[in-house]
Amino acid sequence: MLPEGAAEGAAGGAPRRRRVLTVGDGDLSYSLALARALGDSLSLTATVLPSAEELCQTYASARASLDELSSRGVAVLHGVDATRLEHAGLGVHDDVVFNHPHLGPSLFHDAPAHAARHAALLAHFLLSASRVLAAGGRVRLTLCGNQPQAWAVESSASRLGLRLLSRRAPAAWGGGIAPPLEEWRAARRYRNGALGSKHWLGKYGYAHRRCEGDGAMDVEGAEEFVFCAAEEWTAPPPPPPPCCEACALSFESEEELARHGALTRPDDFSAPRAWVCEATGRTFASAYALQTFTRQREAEAQREAQREAQREAPAAEARPPPAEAAEDVALEPLRRVVPSGGAGQRLSRWVRLEGFPSQLPSKKYAEGAIKQGRVRLGGEAAEGARVLAAGDVVELLHDPRAVLRCECAVGVELVRVEAEAAVAWKPVGLRACGDFAATLQGALRTLLPAAEGEGALACAVPLSRVEIGCGGLCVAARTDGGVARLDGKVRHAFVALAHGRLPEEWRRGGVEVRFTPLPFQPQRMKRRAARKAARGEAAGGEGSARAAAAAEEEEEEEEEEEARGEEGGDEPEEEAAAAKEEAGGACAAALSAWVEAVEVTAPDSPLALSTVRFTSDALRGRLCGDLCYFLRAAGFPVVGDRYAKRESRRLPRCCASLKAKLQVGCYGVCAPLVAGGPDEWVRRPIPARLLASHWDALAREAAASEGSRTVP
Repeated sequence: MLPEGAAEGAAGGAPRRRRVLTVGDGDLSYSLALARALGDSLSLTATVLPSAEELCQTYASARASLDELSSRGVAVLHGVDATRLEHAGLGVHDDVVFNHPHLGPSLFHDAPAHAARHAALLAHFLLSASRVLAAGGRVRLTLCGNQPQAWAVESSASRLGLRLLSRRAPAAWGGGIAPPLEEWRAARRYRNGALGSKHWLGKYGYAHRRCEGDGAMDVEGAEEFVFCAAEEWTAPPPPPPPCCEACALSFESEEELARHGALTRPDDFSAPRAWVCEATGRTFASAYALQTFTRQREAEAQREAQREAQREAPAAEARPPPAEAAEDVALEPLRRVVPSGGAGQRLSRWVRLEGFPSQLPSKKYAEGAIKQGRVRLGGEAAEGARVLAAGDVVELLHDPRAVLRCECAVGVELVRVEAEAAVAWKPVGLRACGDFAATLQGALRTLLPAAEGEGALACAVPLSRVEIGCGGLCVAARTDGGVARLDGKVRHAFVALAHGRLPEEWRRGGVEVRFTPLPFQPQRMKRRAARKAARGEAAGGEGSARAAAAAEEEEEEEEEEEARGEEGGDEPEEEAAAAKEEAGGACAAALSAWVEAVEVTAPDSPLALSTVRFTSDALRGRLCGDLCYFLRAAGFPVVGDRYAKRESRRLPRCCASLKAKLQVGCYGVCAPLVAGGPDEWVRRPIPARLLASHWDALAREAAASEGSRTVP
C-alpha cells in the first residue's frame, strides 16, 4: 500500500480513510505492519480462512497480532474464503490485498497439476475481488519466482476485465506515516533480502510465512501486481453450462464442476501426517516432502558407494611409479626449506599454501601427491599430518605430464594442430593458463606432443584467455615464433542467448559497437567494504551497540536505494565513469567489437529471445564478462546472468534448464595459424541450447499442450 494513497479527498474536501481489505494474511503480520505504518489513515479489515484457535495453533505470533490489531480498532474476520469474498458481507473496498497466495505442497510432485491448481485459485480470487472493489479501486496481488507465468495471472485478469496498472518489487515502495519503532522490526532476514525480498513493511514487523506454519519462505523475485477495472471491456460469452465463470471452462456434469471448485481449497494441515518413509519410519506432511527425502537418501547411498569403491581400489593405482622409472616420466625434484614462520604447520597445508602453490594449487592435488609418495620430508615419503619444524627440507617430485592421472584433460578436445599453433576446446570450469593441474595449459602438456625445431616450447601456451566460467575455442602457441606472431591478434567470436529481441540494425548484417572493459572492483563493492569497516570500528568503543545499529540501518537504506536503482536501470554515465575511475584508476580506452543477430524469435512467439554473436580481438579473448555487461546495459541481458534474475524468472517452465548456468561460449577463433598464411576461421557448431529457435519451438509446443489440457 502506497503511503501517499492512504487518504483521499472526499466530496467536501476532507480526507477520507482508504478502505483496505487484506486476504489470506497467514499470521496477520502484514495487516499489523500496515496498521502500524499508516495508522488512522486506513480503514483496515483483515481476513483469514482459519478460525482464531486454528490460527494461534499454526503461528506462534498470531495471538499477539490479534490482540494488537484489536487494540488498534482493526476488524479481523475468520473463515473468509479468498475465492468467495462477495458472500462474506464485507462491503466494498478501495484496495484488496493478497500476498503470496499458496494452497500447500500436496501437488509439488506433479508440476502441471500444481500450476493448474494455483491458476484456478488466482482466477477465482480475481473474479471475487473485482466484485467487492469500489469505483477506482485496486486489486494488489504479490507473487514470486516464476509464479506469474506458471499460474497465468495476467491472462486470467485480462479475461475477467481487469487491467494491469503496475508490476514492481515491494522494496521499491516508501515508508509509512508513523516512524518504525525498534521493537516492531521483523527478523533481519526478512528485511535484508536473505529470503529473496526486502519489503518496506519489514521495518514494521511484516514477515512472510509458510501457509502450514512458522517456517520461513524464500520469495526470490517477489513482485506486486496492481490491477484495476478495465474502462472498456466486453465480457466474453460464457461457455455452455455447467461451467466455471472464473476459469472459462465447461464441464460434463455438476460433479466435475464441484471437483474443479475443490481445487481452490488449501491443504488440511490439521490432518495427521500420513506419509511415512518405510526405511526410516519418519513421517512427512506431504508426498512431495517424502519424495524429496527419498531422493536425498538414494543420492547419498550412491555417493557412499562411490567412496567405498575408491577406498577398495587396487593399491597399485594410488602408488607412484617405481623409483627406477622416475627418469622415464621426467619427475622434476623441487626443494624448499621450511622457514621459521612455517614451524608447527601440517605438511599437507604447508606444501599447498607456501611450499609449492603453483604445482599443488588445491587441497585435492596436495593430498594426491602425498598419497603417491611424491612429497618427501628429509628424503623419505611422509604423511600429510606430519608437523613441520623450522629448517626441515621438503621435496616434491613434480610430474607435469601425469597431472594426477590427467584429470585436468577431461573435456579438453584438440580441434586443429599446426606446426606453430593449435586450437583446442576448453570446457567450462577450466582455467586457460598455468602450467599446473586443472588448467588448459596443463592438459595440453599431456594431450599435445611438444613441437620440434628451433624455438619449440616444452608446453603449448594458450594465447586465448577465455574465463573459467565460459567454455570455448582457444588458440595456443607451440613455438616462440607462434607467440610473437599470434599474441594479441586472435579474433574470438562469442555466441550468447540473450533476453529480448535485438534491434533491427543488429539483424541486418551486424553493427560495430564500442565498449569499455569492466573495472577490477566495482563501486558498490567498495561502498559495502567501507560500511563493513565502519561497523567494525563502531563495535569497539562505548556505545558500540547503538553505533552498530545505526550503521546497520544506514546499510539497509543504501541497499534499498540500490534496489530502486536496479529497478530503474543502470547508473548514470557520470556515476559509472566515476566508479570505474575510483575502482581501477583512469577508465580504460573503449574497445571495438562486431555484434550481429544470429536468430531472433518472432513477435508472436511466447518467448522473447535472441541468439547474438559478439566478435572482437580485444583482451586476448577475456571477453565473457564484458559481453554480459555490454548486453545488460543495452537491455538484452544474457540468459543465466546473475544480474538478470528478473528476466530469468519470467521464462516459462520449459526453459527451466537455462537458469542453471550462463548461456554463452566462444564458438569461433580467427588467426593465421600457418606461418605466412592468411587468417583462417575455426568454428564449432552452435549448440541447440544457444539457439533462440530451439527454445521457441519448445515454448510453442508447451503452450499448445497447456491449451489443450483441461483443468482437473
